[in-house]
Amino acid sequence: IEVTDSYDADILGNHVGRVGDDGIYVDNAAFSDIRWNRVHDAGDDGIDVRDSYRVDIVSNDVEDSGDNGIRVRDSRFADVNGNTVNGAGDDGIDVQDSFAADINNNRVSFTGNDGIYVDNSRFVDVNGNRVFFAGEDGIDVEDSFGADVNSNTVSFVRDNGIEVQNSDWAEINGNTVFFAGENGIYLNPSDNVTIAGNDVSFVREDGIEVNYGRNVTITGNTVRYNGGNGVDVNGYRGTVTVNLNYLENNRDDGLDVDGVLGDLFVRGNTVSGNGEDGMDIDNVLHAEITG
Repeated sequence: IEVTDSYDADILGNHVGRVGDDGIYVDNAAFSDIRWNRVHDAGDDGIDVRDSYRVDIVSNDVEDSGDNGIRVRDSRFADVNGNTVNGAGDDGIDVQDSFAADINNNRVSFTGNDGIYVDNSRFVDVNGNRVFFAGEDGIDVEDSFGADVNSNTVSFVRDNGIEVQNSDWAEINGNTVFFAGENGIYLNPSDNVTIAGNDVSFVREDGIEVNYGRNVTITGNTVRYNGGNGVDVNGYRGTVTVNLNYLENNRDDGLDVDGVLGDLFVRGNTVSGNGEDGMDIDNVLHAEITG
């Protein structure tokens, strides 16, 4: 199904299978509704939306796509909600170069690369999704601004559970991550980020690792039974706040900090049963550690 240069098109309740290109393709459209479709065995993307405005991609079942399950490019106010994506050669849901997209309450599994991938976008919400058996990261947000990654469940992924890179003013809150092949939550240089209320367990490396940004708050997380450190902070500037976390039974340190060119505040954390140090603090300009 291909719809281009259109307004208020509804694509509802179709069964599309075994096509060489995209299952459903929408380009330069506004106020389109793509809903209740079953798309399987597409040679390229299951659903592909480009250069469009206020397109709803809701409650579709997308299986065994050769490339991405659902792909959104160069679009504004796309709503990707309540879809099931099972089997994709690349990403389950892929959103790039877009503004104010909502990626909420989807179930994504068995992807060749990331479960959900967001790149070069602004004010994208990734909330309430369930991601299982991703070939790379469960959720990967790169080169974006103002992303919210909240209340997702990510498990059995090969790389990081949630990865955020070069994405300032992100919030990573209330997620559950377990059985990741690398880190549970991985933050690489990004400024003014909050990581709060997450539950991270049984990952191969660090529960939460943050590197080389400015200003991060890590608060109210439960991080336990991980193969590396509970929380690992490296090379930060500005203010680093680590408050009210439960850091228990990790293989290495409960909290490991190496390099803060600014203020480190460590307050009210519960740290117990870790294989090495409860807290290991090095190379910090100013530290305040209180119970």
